[in-house]
Amino acid sequence: MRGLWIIAACAPVAVATAGPCKYHHDWSLAPETLTPSGATIDQLGGVVVSAVSTQDKTRGSDDPTQQDWWFSDGHKHAVVARTVIAPGLTVHRPTLEANDLALVYPADGRTMLDVHFRHVEKPAPLAAPRVKAVTYADHGLGIMVRAETSVVVEAVPAHAVALVIYVGDTARSWVQITDASRLELPVFIDDDCTMRIPGISAAKTGEQATLAWLDDTGHVSARSAAIKVRAR
Repeated sequence: MRGLWIIAACAPVAVATAGPCKYHHDWSLAPETLTPSGATIDQLGGVVVSAVSTQDKTRGSDDPTQQDWWFSDGHKHAVVARTVIAPGLTVHRPTLEANDLALVYPADGRTMLDVHFRHVEKPAPLAAPRVKAVTYADHGLGIMVRAETSVVVEAVPAHAVALVIYVGDTARSWVQITDASRLELPVFIDDDCTMRIPGISAAKTGEQATLAWLDDTGHVSARSAAIKVRAR
């Protein structure tokens, strides 16, 4: 599979899952939570929510992570405090004071997952990525694929759910981590068989990029050293 699940090519990227298709309008964007149900989150992190490409045409092309999701404690509810990590990748933090909470998707009132909440003084985010290479290509790729930015890392840490690529202070794109043994990660794919998340763009040849991990409870790591994107 390729592409932007949210971006998914064998792993979800800020693009989607590739496959037989005719037109972009065969696809739409759906929400997916990357935090496991039953996890314990804190006031400095939250629930990780992503946009994924799907062939359910009823969902539309708007980014579902930007809607007013809410947390419920079973008696009352309140809209989340939302932190945008990258286009189609957000952290939703509770604004309710309760130990046990449910995250609700506003489009259909569906409970996406249940979490526990606690205050911490200083969470321990993941270490910065150790990046071996970042490459960009816009030719010689598979059918339906127009462009791709890939990253090679030395290792994928436990609890990482996404790798985000920045140029300057702008998060250009990201890839969902689904297989910790996979060290070459497509952080951007322009694929005719995906629905592009609004705002996603490639880090291209010659640009200086940095990268950061996002863990499963919504904490962003320090960024890697800057690395030049080279042609592939």
